[in-house]
Amino acid sequence: MIKFRSFVNIFSGEVLFKVFNLGTIFVLSLLPDPALLITFAIVNSLIVLIFDTTNNYFLHNCVNLKEPLNIYIFFILLLGIFFGISFSVLEGWSLEVLCLISMALTFSIFNFIRTDFQLVGDFSSMAKLSVVRSVPPFILAVVIYFTGLSSTVYFFGGITLFNIAILFLYLPNVNRIFSVNVTKPLTSRNLNFPIMSYLIALSIFSQLDFLVLSRMFNDTELTLIVIVLRLVSIPIIFITAANSVILPFIEKDRKSTETKKMIVFITIFSLLVSGIGMFLLPVLIESASSIDGVYFGIIVLFTILGTLNIERANRLLSNGFHKTMVLFFITSIILKVLIIYLGYIMDFSAIITLTISLPIGLVILNFLIWKLHETEYSFS
Repeated sequence: MIKFRSFVNIFSGEVLFKVFNLGTIFVLSLLPDPALLITFAIVNSLIVLIFDTTNNYFLHNCVNLKEPLNIYIFFILLLGIFFGISFSVLEGWSLEVLCLISMALTFSIFNFIRTDFQLVGDFSSMAKLSVVRSVPPFILAVVIYFTGLSSTVYFFGGITLFNIAILFLYLPNVNRIFSVNVTKPLTSRNLNFPIMSYLIALSIFSQLDFLVLSRMFNDTELTLIVIVLRLVSIPIIFITAANSVILPFIEKDRKSTETKKMIVFITIFSLLVSGIGMFLLPVLIESASSIDGVYFGIIVLFTILGTLNIERANRLLSNGFHKTMVLFFITSIILKVLIIYLGYIMDFSAIITLTISLPIGLVILNFLIWKLHETEYSFS
């Protein structure tokens, strides 16, 4: 049975993770040049697209297995190279990209260790790691703010050094999940393409709005968008915590009475954060207006309500409906692109475009998951 206290345990860790993460964003937003903040946001989006997608692939493919993860070091390095190329396409190639790659590599290792804890149900260690991995960026942001050394090399290079020092505390976990036998190649026969396709579509779906908007608007508007997206991510910790608990035990918990408690918390919290955020956003962000607060409330409300089918989605995935889910994500992605394009040609601001594209895509996806669950597969 899924335990509600496991959900609360992960939730507490995710709360502190978001607090430090949001603190990093706010400190970077106080710098005279917003370029470092925008770079940090783009780097995080690419980490989700590349490293987190791979990490989630191992989680989905190994779910309900007690075998430890077996990840090859050279495979992670290949992902690092892919990350560097991706960032260069967006921002241009420079020696500073090496610092970004090193930070992404070390941060991705934290995520793989987190998955290792998740697979064996060690949620307490998961919560602690969530907090630990969020501290280095916050410390470096504070140092840069007070010293004035607003440099990509100092910021991301410093985070990398902190991450390496912390990883020494997790050496047993690193040794368990990584294999140094680089002579054994990865073959296509060992890959689960339906799961991989689903996770790639999921990552694109989650990061598309910001990555597209970052190409269309100036740094001033993007600064507001970055902060708003981080604020929106605070109530999403309920979804993150619930999903982390549900997925490893989805086959073991058929009634999901504990899951119902999580859903109730998510719904209530979405309403509270939406209402409070409408009034607090202009106070928290100097450049925000009361109208921006209304947009924030709409985004939070529909983001949470649009992802209430956590249980149904996970049960569909556990029963092999990855291909169908990919089609649903692609449908929502196309819809998002159309909305962003219309917002651009109609000269909407970045936050108005985000207010329309982000909730609509989630609501459509939520509806499609519900219809699939009811018409193609019954869990009764």
